[in-house]
Formats: sequence, C-alpha cells, structure tokens
Amino acid sequence: MIVDECRRLSERIAEKRRLRIHVEQLNRFQRARDLLAGHVSRLAPLVNVCRTLRAAGVGEIRLDSAEECRAAIAELHAKYREGADSILDERTLGMNGVLRRIVALADALEAELRERWASYTAARIPSTNREVLDVLAAAFPREVGRIRLLAEQCERARQALPMTTEDFEAFTNVAKSLRRSWDELGGGELPSSVLDFLRSAASLRGASIELLTDEVRGWLHDHGILNSFSVRLTN
Repeated sequence: MIVDECRRLSERIAEKRRLRIHVEQLNRFQRARDLLAGHVSRLAPLVNVCRTLRAAGVGEIRLDSAEECRAAIAELHAKYREGADSILDERTLGMNGVLRRIVALADALEAELRERWASYTAARIPSTNREVLDVLAAAFPREVGRIRLLAEQCERARQALPMTTEDFEAFTNVAKSLRRSWDELGGGELPSSVLDFLRSAASLRGASIELLTDEVRGWLHDHGILNSFSVRLTN
C-alpha cells in the first residue's frame, strides 16, 4: 500500500510539474503573440495608406527594410514549424530579431509616406499668408473668411495620412475649394494681374516686383491697401 501510494504521489508530482511547464510555455507564447500583434498593428494602417496613395497614382513605395522584414518573418515561421518552442528564444523574437526588423520597417515606411504626402499636398494647396489675408479682409471680409476656413481644413488634412480613398478625396475636394475661393475673390471680377499679384504675395516667397504693374497699383490704391504692401530683398 505504502509503495503504491508513493508511486501515485510521484506520478502526481510529475504531472503537476508537467502542467506547470505547459502553463509557463503558454504564458510565454501569449507574450510573444502580444509583442508581435502590437508591432504588426502599427504596420496595418501604414499599409492602408500605401494602397490609398498607389490607387491615387501618387507613386509606388519600395523599401529595402520590407524585404529584410519579410525574410525574418519567413525564417521565424520556419523555426516555428520545426519546433514551436524555438520562437520563444529572445534572440529569435527580441529586438535583435524579428521585432527589430518590424520596428525598422514601420519607421521607414511612415517617414516615406509622410514625406510623399507632404510633397503631394504642398503642390496642390495655394499659399495663404495670414498678413496678406488680414489686409484683404477689409475689402473682402466674406471671401477672406472662407479662404481662412478652407486653409485651416487643408492644413488639418495634411497632418493626417490618408487611410482610405475617401480621406484622399476629402483633401482633394477641400484643396479645390480653396483654389476656387481665391479665383472668386472679389466676386470673380478681379483683374487677372491683381489676382496673380495677391496669390504671389500670399506665398512664402512673396510677389516679384514685376507683378506690381500699374493696373495692380491702381487697384490696391483704389481699395486703400497699397501702403499695406512693402518691398523686401530675397535670395
């Protein structure tokens, strides 16, 4: 009896030890899963942005780090198939392995996307200098108010990467509305030379002296804002 009880007790201890090891391994697998999921969740929206920009014809984005990341994940998958425990090795999964490559890919991809988006949007938004608008507000309060509102909307749209086609189209529409508002300044009856001057004056570089024609000077004088503009040297 005593021998049998000792044998059963020994078996129970061994079973308990085996179960404890399984629980520890399960916890490690879950931590590994959560680590991977956390980093992959950062990549998912960036991939959506890539697809949106590609569909809009903004350009194809190719990164060397993408191939490195793909190869590392393929290697991790192969190791998992050989032995599931192998992916719990910190050298395999840690920052020196797959996770480091995923982070590097996400950083490089986000930087490239933001650069592409900033360049694309900057080329499609008319410059809107606050000081020039302040000058024009006295003569065209309604139009200037709308230009300011649309300029703010454009700037907000530029700060967020377009996740969907709808996001991309929303920016396109507000940028078109901003350009149209400039065209409609003064009821759409501004002489083209005046409109060209005002648009250039609202840009970061400012208007060249060649744009200050007699017609433009006369219009500025008639609206009492001639002295609001000054000449400065540029490089």
